[in-house]
Amino acid sequence: MVFEDGFFHADPHPGNIIMIGPEDAPVIGLIDLGLVGRLSEDLRDGAIRLLIAAATGDAAALADALLALGKPRGGVDVRAFRAEVAVVSEKYLGRPLKEIETSALLRVKRLAAKCAELVRTRDTGTLQYELYFNSDNTECLVFERYRDSQALLDHHKNLGDTMAAILQTCSGSSEICGTPSAELMEKLKDSPVQVYTPFLAA
Repeated sequence: MVFEDGFFHADPHPGNIIMIGPEDAPVIGLIDLGLVGRLSEDLRDGAIRLLIAAATGDAAALADALLALGKPRGGVDVRAFRAEVAVVSEKYLGRPLKEIETSALLRVKRLAAKCAELVRTRDTGTLQYELYFNSDNTECLVFERYRDSQALLDHHKNLGDTMAAILQTCSGSSEICGTPSAELMEKLKDSPVQVYTPFLAA
């Protein structure tokens, strides 16, 4: 459908796909055509070249196909671009999908959801635990509030290796507002966490 007719259904979830026709000759039927699109013959040819290059592991042809399909906004260092594509191709092409790690964003969101689940099921002194992403999903703010210093220590213990897994995927920084206990201050002694103690409240 895509490569022969240049037409595609842009929302092909199971609810929009039905089986029609006799059992011995079933036909796939698509419904809800409110979100569809078309590919020009040039785009179809470019997509085919892209798929062939990926299937054959030809990194140079893959880079050329990507350049042909794209619309660069400025000058492109073709040699550097081909080198980058070659690095990515060597890492991913030919590998089963199950062996390819999801994007950093999806991994961070999955681990963040795991943290929230651990808060719900294990923490007893966590009063607030909220996550906020900026508009382009490049930064995340985690707002946490604890009953006392011991509750914060218990929280980090309950997270186990989850926080370490997040920090292997992205960078981060932390600040504490309050009056930490001596035990918590000792734990923070060699860490980059900044502590802000109370001054005024209204």
